[in-house]
Amino acid sequence: MPLLDLGWHEDCLRTDMPKLERVRDFMTMPPAADYFADKMADGWRLVAVEWERGAAQAGPPVEGIPFGLRVASDCRRLEESPDEVQVLLLMLEVLVQDGPLSLAAQRINERGYRTREESRGRAPLCFICCAAD
Repeated sequence: MPLLDLGWHEDCLRTDMPKLERVRDFMTMPPAADYFADKMADGWRLVAVEWERGAAQAGPPVEGIPFGLRVASDCRRLEESPDEVQVLLLMLEVLVQDGPLSLAAQRINERGYRTREESRGRAPLCFICCAAD
């Protein structure tokens, strides 16, 4: 079957491209002294050496946990944070009634809810919603 002329360079149309065979030898200990010599005698050419070690401990997560969720006790998933869900519901209740965000912040503070930072032992903070009333 003839190849269509698609304007490709003639080298791209060659069907006699050289074939390469690659092998990866997995090792649990360093190779014997004659390992490389035996491979080269069999016609192999050394093209790479790959090393592996345990990775350094990762830093803190890059992405924060969305408000209303927390890390589950198994540390593998997120689950609802009951207090934060209540805060979200209070905010939505005021917003649905076309109330200002400052009223939502006031109601949240009156009910005694605190920010995440405060729950980590920092000084008390009030929820503040910056919006033009």
